[in-house]
Amino acid sequence: MKLVVQVRLLPTPEQAAALQATLHAVNDAATWVSALAHHRRVFRNYDLRRHVYGQIKDNYGLAAQAAQHVIKKVTDAYATLHANIRNGQVGKPGSVRRERALAKPIVFRPGAAQPFDFEGLGDLHCGAYAMQGLGGLQVVRGDRSHASDQLERSLLIFQRLGDRSGEAATVQTLGELHRSAGRTRLARNYLHHALVLRRELRGGADLAVGAGARDVRG
Repeated sequence: MKLVVQVRLLPTPEQAAALQATLHAVNDAATWVSALAHHRRVFRNYDLRRHVYGQIKDNYGLAAQAAQHVIKKVTDAYATLHANIRNGQVGKPGSVRRERALAKPIVFRPGAAQPFDFEGLGDLHCGAYAMQGLGGLQVVRGDRSHASDQLERSLLIFQRLGDRSGEAATVQTLGELHRSAGRTRLARNYLHHALVLRRELRGGADLAVGAGARDVRG
């Protein structure tokens, strides 16, 4: 079963500023790439990549994955434009509308939509919290296998980033997942680890997690 979930991210002010700055950089880069593609009449992804890939990374501070997204965004936009021209959707040959569409390069708004790769952004927190939220939802739905996969992935990211709060919340959810599945020993290990993390964060026992750990038998 494939589960599609709409997730709303709630980044911190610092994360929101970083995302906005990256979005503007991506679209500025796309506008520059579009102008070059239009001038040189290079519209295929592979050919365009040879001209602009390195400069996108150097001039706009984008990671490799983001730079490739920029190139694909531009080539897809021109593919759509050229298909519309062939289909007569931008006017007949010689019409003012058609000539205008052919005369100028495509321009991308600063806030135009852009797919984000969390690792490419260099800030994995949003991705980790999204996976954690999806895993929690799958726990509620009873889809334990996929829930465990999402939660374990988010846990690795939190540990990699040193985010103890995110790690504690994810470990606790994993403990509750294993407890609901009857894996009491594994559940106890996760819940005990969550308790330790909570104590480190708060300087004392977390009663909710502690109670959960004590309730696990076996």
